Amino acid sequence: NGVGLAEFIAPGLIMMTMLQNSFANSASSIGQAKSQGNIVDVLMAPLGDFELTIGYIGGSVARGLICGLVTAIGMFLFLSLEIHSFFALIFYAIMGCLMMGSLGTIVGIWADKWDQQQGITNFIVLPMTFLSGTFYSISRLPEFWQNFAIFNPFFYNIDGFRFAFLGKSDSSLIVGSITLIIINFILIFLCYLMF
Repeated sequence: NGVGLAEFIAPGLIMMTMLQNSFANSASSIGQAKSQGNIVDVLMAPLGDFELTIGYIGGSVARGLICGLVTAIGMFLFLSLEIHSFFALIFYAIMGCLMMGSLGTIVGIWADKWDQQQGITNFIVLPMTFLSGTFYSISRLPEFWQNFAIFNPFFYNIDGFRFAFLGKSDSSLIVGSITLIIINFILIFLCYLMF
């Protein structure tokens, strides 16, 4: 679509790094605490369900943003990327990290074994990130796969984040933004209920 391949892929890789690290932070933190038996220390502390939810998700967002920043610095050494929209950059970075931090918290609470947690990572998180337009424009896909991508929330994160750099998107940014806000609200509320 008139954009160099490296410039097209770079924002997707940065967002993919943020998504995967946000998920891994909360899922592994809770999973390790459960397997080592020190989850009791967290649960016995005078923290309510809301504070636990904010704490784990906040930690995930922080890790995702830091990993994304480090990845972006590495990209900027080799590419001359320009930021088209700082608002879109911040909005989609935070929405993506919130979504995956919440999902990681849910998986950490739900999973009894490492196999269950890794199953979610390997069979849901990784395929959804790779099938979200990280390496390609969904406009190049057959119609069936374009419709499939529209139901993938990872796509809206990567598409919006790419718009922040290139000023071009494959979908409606309004639809993507509303979708991400609704999904994040639902996931954060589920985390709260599970705690």
